[in-house]
Amino acid sequence: MYPGYCLGDGEEIARAMAMGVALAVDVSHIYMQLCQGSLSPQIWRRLQDYEQIGELHLSANNG
Repeated sequence: MYPGYCLGDGEEIARAMAMGVALAVDVSHIYMQLCQGSLSPQIWRRLQDYEQIGELHLSANNG
């Protein structure tokens, strides 16, 4: 979910959710997308409620 790659912005994430795609979510990547402005807080809230999250990645860093 890096900006510039597949699922790198909110529009692509919203499209994947609409298609019912199972997703792996990396919280630090979400943070980068929010800071960059490529992911809106509204889509982030939708993603938090999305039932097709197969993996959740957390890392201990400053991001």
